[in-house]
Amino acid sequence: RWQEIAPVVDVGSAKGGKKRIPNPQRMAAIIAGLIAAAGGNIGGIPVHDPHTLRVVLEKAQAFPKEGAVTSFNYGRGFGAWEGVLAGSGVIYDVVDPKVWQKAELHGVEGTDTKAKALLVAQRKLSGFTPVQPRCRTAHTGIADAAVMALYAQRLHAAVSRLKREPPPI
Repeated sequence: RWQEIAPVVDVGSAKGGKKRIPNPQRMAAIIAGLIAAAGGNIGGIPVHDPHTLRVVLEKAQAFPKEGAVTSFNYGRGFGAWEGVLAGSGVIYDVVDPKVWQKAELHGVEGTDTKAKALLVAQRKLSGFTPVQPRCRTAHTGIADAAVMALYAQRLHAAVSRLKREPPPI
């Protein structure tokens, strides 16, 4: 099931006037819940130890035609995730979008990376449902997150393999 590889959790946000801002307390509670899951695992990786959980964060970058406040809040959310993960001792990698997209979306026809991620998630993750409750259309952010989780799983497997194999002589 895809939720075992890429659990989707609504992080939520705190209200800051008219805007929504990142909620680091909720982020920390999510990570603590994953770590404390007694006997639980994500994609076969036990999460009782923060060092066995691997997270991939997409590199924060400014978007054309976005306002300064929007860009600031996006970066603020990214920084909050980095702080929560580092404070929890969870191993994380910051990956440029083009890197994970090239690794996971290669061979899929089209130029729209959101549509390609949606196709890959539906093909590779049984039971993948990108449509949220009370919504009619697919949430492409969830598809991106699911495919990034596949990338993280591949990255984690490669790192584990390097640790087990002796160096060449």
